[in-house]
Amino acid sequence: MSEVKPATSLKYPELFSPIKIGPVEIKNRVAMAPTSIAASEPGGAGDKMIYFFAARAKGGTGLIFTGTAWIEPVITRVPRSAMNPWLYDKSHVPGWAALAEEIHAWGAKAFVQVDPGGPGTMGALWGDPNAMAPSVVEIKVDINQCVQPKAQKLWAKRGYDLAAFYDIKDKYPLTKEISVEQIHQVQDQIAHAFELAEYCGFDGAELHASHGNLGTNFLSPRTNLRTDAYGGSLENRTRYARECLEKARKKVSSKFAVGIRVSAAEHVPGGLTVEDTAEICKYLEPWLDFVDLSDGLFHQAHIYFLPEQDGTILDEAAVIKKQVKIPVITPSVHNPALANQAIKEGKTDMISLCRGLIADPEWANKAREGKPYVKCIKCLFGCVGRVDVGLPLRCDVNPNCLLEYKMSEYIRSNATHKRTFVIGQRPR
Repeated sequence: MSEVKPATSLKYPELFSPIKIGPVEIKNRVAMAPTSIAASEPGGAGDKMIYFFAARAKGGTGLIFTGTAWIEPVITRVPRSAMNPWLYDKSHVPGWAALAEEIHAWGAKAFVQVDPGGPGTMGALWGDPNAMAPSVVEIKVDINQCVQPKAQKLWAKRGYDLAAFYDIKDKYPLTKEISVEQIHQVQDQIAHAFELAEYCGFDGAELHASHGNLGTNFLSPRTNLRTDAYGGSLENRTRYARECLEKARKKVSSKFAVGIRVSAAEHVPGGLTVEDTAEICKYLEPWLDFVDLSDGLFHQAHIYFLPEQDGTILDEAAVIKKQVKIPVITPSVHNPALANQAIKEGKTDMISLCRGLIADPEWANKAREGKPYVKCIKCLFGCVGRVDVGLPLRCDVNPNCLLEYKMSEYIRSNATHKRTFVIGQRPR
């Protein structure tokens, strides 16, 4: 195994310098963004999911977000439950624990994203007539914000229509107003998922509050029309997220990092601006170790949080970073030179990739050594196109995607770190 060069001699020294997120030290500034791969199993995480993320850890990524873990479906009624694994029952623990252990074996840190799943306008977009949100709101979707021109052309070459794939409707179900009792139930379930994540050996977790899910809806004056303690002022609109974080903090130890994922802006009339989001992050900072950014809403995915252009969220990240002292993580930065420059200029503290690491799990190692890497062609076919209909992830430029569990190079005997495990405090 070749010796890793000291950071001062690296081509991208800022990108490959260590960083501390709360109590967790990470070897570089490269993270894998939370990624749905549609490979969950009844018990949560199985071999396909475990080795998919292990491959990215082996490839030099410093921090792995495993993607969404969904909470107990008493309220959520997630209509696409095959998309992500659950984390609410002790039967889910073995798979998640194996995943954390495998990521650690390759020298990376492991965080979980916790999501309420079905509630919010996102659930209504999925066709759930009982999707709950802070208020009863009508959803309108602009097809021009859904479809990327480049991806549309690549789909057309295969005989598919990307615009038709999204099946944009004139009318979606109205959301139903969630009660205060149900809010508290969801919060308790989210806190329990944080507790289980630490019990499984993870280093941290984040509350998912972006893309139009329940967390986003509470933060935004566009979708939060409540007049009780959960609506109106900034203090009230952040109450749902704040109480989630407070309850989670009480369930985990001081060694566990706690964060939030938010959209930098909503990019719709009456929605959150980047200045609004910066104010929200500053207000929530006492309960946070980090802010993980995305952008836009679920039905704008291919304009905002899955953009064709590189680094589109960096300017928004810079606005938010000026308001907080904790690390900010910014996605959709696939070019290591751009990533290094953004960190050097103080626009962000870390960058994250999703599609770039699907295309090449060795992206970080190759970037660190100044070697060419396999580039994502941003076709959205094997990733978004398949996962959105519940089919396992694939990639046009990486034929081994989701076959890592069959590959000998990821066998534990080849791992760079000693096998370690912990005995956590028994979940309550």
